[in-house]
Amino acid sequence: MNNHKLRQKLKVLYFIIIANLLLFVINYNYETNKFYTIEEMNQFRWQKFMSEEEYNQLENGMSYMEVVKIVKGRGDQLTENTFVWKDEILLTQSYLITFEDNGLVSKQIYNQKKQY
Repeated sequence: MNNHKLRQKLKVLYFIIIANLLLFVINYNYETNKFYTIEEMNQFRWQKFMSEEEYNQLENGMSYMEVVKIVKGRGDQLTENTFVWKDEILLTQSYLITFEDNGLVSKQIYNQKKQY
C-alpha cells in the first residue's frame, strides 16, 4: 500500500515539474520573441530605427514596450535606464530615451559630430 501511495506522489511531483518547465519555456519564448514580432512588421531593416515623427509621438510615462511599438524597433541600451535609437535618415542623429520605473522620463535628440 505504501508503495502505491509513493508512486502516486511521484506522479504528481513529475506532473508539477513538467508543467512548470513548460510554463517557463513558453514565457521565455514570449519574452524573447515579442521584440522580433514588432520588428518583423517593418518592410525595410532601417525602419526599426526612429524617425523624428515617431520621436514627437513619445510622451512622459510611456513604458519601454510602448516606445518600441511606436518606433517598431528596439533601442540599444546604454545604461540601465537609457536607450538610444539611431535616426532612420540622418546618420549623425540619434535619440536618447531615459526610463525610470518603466516610464519614460526624458527624451532628447543627440547630434553626433563628424570626425575627420
